[in-house]
Amino acid sequence: MNTLERFIAGWDLVHRQDPGPTTSPVQEITIAQPIRRANPSLFWSTQLLPAPRRDAMQALYFFCRELRSIADGGASRTVKLALLTDWRTQIGLPYAGRPQHFVTRALSDAVKRFDLRCVDFLDIIGGIETEGRTDIRAPSLEQLYLYCKQRSVAVIRIALRIFGAAQADADQMAAALGRGMVLTGILRDLTQDGRRHRLYLPRQLLQQHGIFATMPSCVLAQRRCPRSATRLPTGRQIGLQMPRTPSKADRGGGWERR
Repeated sequence: MNTLERFIAGWDLVHRQDPGPTTSPVQEITIAQPIRRANPSLFWSTQLLPAPRRDAMQALYFFCRELRSIADGGASRTVKLALLTDWRTQIGLPYAGRPQHFVTRALSDAVKRFDLRCVDFLDIIGGIETEGRTDIRAPSLEQLYLYCKQRSVAVIRIALRIFGAAQADADQMAAALGRGMVLTGILRDLTQDGRRHRLYLPRQLLQQHGIFATMPSCVLAQRRCPRSATRLPTGRQIGLQMPRTPSKADRGGGWERR
């Protein structure tokens, strides 16, 4: 398994783990230490990279880890969204030459060295905000497309830039790989997500198989559910079906609420 695959697997592992304590920004510790404890396979694979790429990948992983700890933590939705709003401010500071959080200080060199785009970091935060704002249940295809973009495509795009891919190549490869990773995870974790009151199968697909409920426990109990899950569009098919930018409703207002 190469370094990028280990990174993606590690980011997905963070997505599924119970939240642990976050590192205080006051503590000046090396990012490598907690990564070595939490994800040894990622840590050792990054040791093969040149130092600037290694440090950038570890900083990116820790950035994602900090966001995930907010999303999966026990705070209220209001507090979670306030913390994520602060991260929107924090991630902009390296681009102004004034990073404050220890993670953004670690990312600062990578931002300049690898020409990383702020919009990609904001997309990652946007995906966490979506999960923090409401429990996702039977999204539309447009919402699923946006979720794929925020959940994984943006992270992989940044990682590919760190590895030296041209921006156009990184965009194309990240779109295909990111959607595929998210859709695979959706099928793998149907039961686990259901316990979190989340259901990522698109409503159009469920309705085609006669399932009109959106409550995860109800949908998963349907005999038609396994058949509908096997018809989940591929990442490429979702991309082809999304000729427009998701509307304001798709970006947040239309999600099924808990």
